[in-house]
Amino acid sequence: MKILVVSQYYPPEGVTIPAEIAQGLADKGHDVRVLTGFPNYPSGKIFPGYKQSWRSKEFDGQVSILRVPLVTDHSTSALRRMINYLSFALSSATARNYAKNVDVIYIYATQMTPAFGPWLWRKLGGAPYVLHVQDLWPESILESSMVGESKLGKFIKTVLNPWLSNVYMNAAAIIGIAPSMVSTLKKRGGAPQNMELIFNWADDSVNPQKHNGESDSTEILFAGNIGDMQDLETVVRAAHLVEDIPVHVTVVGDGVARERVSILAEELCCRNVSFRGSVPREEMAGIYADADF
Repeated sequence: MKILVVSQYYPPEGVTIPAEIAQGLADKGHDVRVLTGFPNYPSGKIFPGYKQSWRSKEFDGQVSILRVPLVTDHSTSALRRMINYLSFALSSATARNYAKNVDVIYIYATQMTPAFGPWLWRKLGGAPYVLHVQDLWPESILESSMVGESKLGKFIKTVLNPWLSNVYMNAAAIIGIAPSMVSTLKKRGGAPQNMELIFNWADDSVNPQKHNGESDSTEILFAGNIGDMQDLETVVRAAHLVEDIPVHVTVVGDGVARERVSILAEELCCRNVSFRGSVPREEMAGIYADADF
């Protein structure tokens, strides 16, 4: 098959699922191409070695990658984040020629805006598309502190909900990553016969050994984006409440809320929470092995 993968994020950004799917399909003999933006996540700054242009072509093994420009941002400003999302939606939608003659389009939907191009192309007779929904919209933006119950939030909800229902209704298949997500997507327009539940997976290519050996402390790990929706302030406060028992929390990663969460830990004099920042992916196996939860 000829398959197009559409994702706003793609390596060298630390979002691996779309690349794993692209490479896995290519390894099975399919003709795979990727439509994505210029790497800037999570810092909001273009990665070294890249410079934005109207079109940039590269290859990752047998996978062809087309990068299109976008307005970079990963701040706490709701307006700037929406411009970031919308810019990729519009920019990627102009790459219809890249989607010609494909049999199916796979959309990695951390946000729903990458679906705009495939949805529009389908309306014009283009290939069917499959949605892999990672975050429920509009909740993932409306329930964040960036938007909340503001006028902007109400406007976003009014505009987004009808379009989202149509995107779900016209999808050839929809993948949800949790049972509750699947049931919610069915209520919002996804055809029950087109719904699939696939849990996100971990890298099982290594068999790490525990670094620290046996420990009297229960080690809890958070690894990933430190943003508003992750609400790690609650984790810090909870850890502070149980400092009298042997529990330790390690936070790995970066994001717009990291400084705020770190400051809270300092203000509470929280001795059982540590922050490691971003680490190379190859170190994560050992970090996972050291964690109990």
